[in-house]
Amino acid sequence: MCPRLSQWLGNIGQLGQVLSAVPLAWVLHSFGWTPAFLSAASVAVVALVVVIAVIEDRPEGSTDEARPTSLREALVLLKKSFRRPGTQLGFWSHYVTQSPGTVFSMLWGFPFMVYGLGYDPGLAASMLMVLVAAGMVFGPVLGILTARFPQRRSNIVLAVVILMAAAWTVVLAWPGTPPFWLIVVLLVTLGIGGPGSLIGFDFARSFNPKRSHGSANGVVNVGGFTASFVMVYLIGVLLDLQNGWRVAGGAPSNLYSLESFRVAFLIQFLVVGIGVVFLLRARRRTRFLLSRDEGVEVAPLWIAAARALRRPRSR
Repeated sequence: MCPRLSQWLGNIGQLGQVLSAVPLAWVLHSFGWTPAFLSAASVAVVALVVVIAVIEDRPEGSTDEARPTSLREALVLLKKSFRRPGTQLGFWSHYVTQSPGTVFSMLWGFPFMVYGLGYDPGLAASMLMVLVAAGMVFGPVLGILTARFPQRRSNIVLAVVILMAAAWTVVLAWPGTPPFWLIVVLLVTLGIGGPGSLIGFDFARSFNPKRSHGSANGVVNVGGFTASFVMVYLIGVLLDLQNGWRVAGGAPSNLYSLESFRVAFLIQFLVVGIGVVFLLRARRRTRFLLSRDEGVEVAPLWIAAARALRRPRSR
């Protein structure tokens, strides 16, 4: 139930993101930047007050578990959570799935579509909603698969990564300007990465005691944003370097050319690829502990598939 609940809650958050854009855009165009940001901050403050006044820490009648009473104890708990291979598996799962979509939607997707592909700014802005829509559609599907095949969650994560890598490979290798339909496919695959990253939190819940869930979830949540920050920076560096070389060779400046984006976006394969290596390492250690401590053996996917095919079906 937890994986499906996480995906539905994630979808509610995405829906809130979409709906909040309408009043924010109206305030921005009607009154300017300062009132727009002040109104957004005011809504956040009101939400904080409501949460403090209404939301309870735990259901009524539940037992209160021991919790850290000092910063030192909290840091010790955080260190223990981070050292668990299951937490690290969640961190790297979030790292490899969330970051490509975040990089595209938060910064580099808009200039890529407007200046690299020649799209109208209005069209480019509206196309970013495809990522949100894809997440809302495929999130429940991933939740069902995660709940149905809990021992294959890492394979689901790797499938999402392969899907995004394949879409980026076709886009970047396409001769000339990629067609519109291909960019839509790319946005859909990047949108799947959002709910795919929530599987990382499922790892944190599975391989940590309840009293460590908060610290473990915090560790996992850092993963995707760490990768996003690194890729956002490196893509900008590569764009600047290429433009500098172009100007030094006597050509006119063209910072956001399609060819420059092709080269700059390749850095995603390196950053995410490093994350996949560490994910596989964390998965191997997690499965070793499962075998040693609980006697649970997780066979490679191809072996499990072969066994399933040989298993006689009941009539």
